[in-house]
Amino acid sequence: MTSARLSIRYVYRKYTMPSVIKPITLGNLHLPHNLIQAPLAGVSSAPFRELPQAFLPPAYACTEMMSAKALCTQPLHLQGRFLYKSPQEGLLCYQLSGTNPTELAHACKIVEAHGADLIDLNCGCPKLKIRKKGCGSKLLETPDSLRMIIRAMRQATALPLSIKIRLPAENSLDYLPELLSIIHEEALDFIVVHARSWKDDYDKAVDLDRLATFKANCKIPVIANGDVKDSASVKHCLEKTGCDGVMIGRASVGQPWLFQQIVNELQGHEFHRPPNASIAQRLVQHAEGLATLLNAEKPAVLQMRKLSKYYSREQPWQKAFLSEVYQCENLEALRTVISRFFSD
Repeated sequence: MTSARLSIRYVYRKYTMPSVIKPITLGNLHLPHNLIQAPLAGVSSAPFRELPQAFLPPAYACTEMMSAKALCTQPLHLQGRFLYKSPQEGLLCYQLSGTNPTELAHACKIVEAHGADLIDLNCGCPKLKIRKKGCGSKLLETPDSLRMIIRAMRQATALPLSIKIRLPAENSLDYLPELLSIIHEEALDFIVVHARSWKDDYDKAVDLDRLATFKANCKIPVIANGDVKDSASVKHCLEKTGCDGVMIGRASVGQPWLFQQIVNELQGHEFHRPPNASIAQRLVQHAEGLATLLNAEKPAVLQMRKLSKYYSREQPWQKAFLSEVYQCENLEALRTVISRFFSD
């Protein structure tokens, strides 16, 4: 294991935090607030994570889920999209997926060498292709294997270590004693809980009552995830469950100011959405950052075709804008379309 953990305190620009927004300690990290950016497949690369730094950034952000097996068996330069950490971003949690304790332990060392500040094991992905490999939410169904994996990861790193889970599909508490024994005995620093089961679609509301029960029985910090998208939902979730923080997912895509907006509104202050020219600047920055990261314009433009809908949410001309974005083949064409539609 790495040498004993140093206690590190991070301070961002001074904001007076409302009552539900509080400092949080995760392992050896003392963070100034408890709003966290979730991992998002196809989104959470460095160019996306850089954007909130112009506002109030999240306490930490997450990478996309990455395969421990791929990290251990493939040339690392092929994993650049997942591994790269920008000097312009803040604290970063690398999220790993796998079933082999040795591979996951080695993957911990790889991501730590690439600048990880925290490490998370994905135990919540509901996708069938992930579950068929025994990964994601399937890990909760093999508790002995899960215990061995966490133990190997804990021995490999002194960084703050977490798992991200979903609630079990069975609406009972039978799962709780065994899962809590693993969490407490294997020295996890905190846990992230998406308050749906792997069988639930996103149109089903999160079960905050079950999450509150989980939190009441857990001795380490619990981060709530699911249906958290604005100041009202943050306040409701934290007050209803007693959780120590919240993890925000797709609501922040195209709204890098969202963390600051939530804090401002919970303080009772009015928040003004940035002007269109500023949003256009962030959109272009995101696209150019992807092109640099991927070392190619075309795949960056293809990805921005999917992401542009988030930047243009609530715009009356969104349909026409997206129609033209879908025709863009290079960055210059994309810049032209963005400039024309986002002109104030």
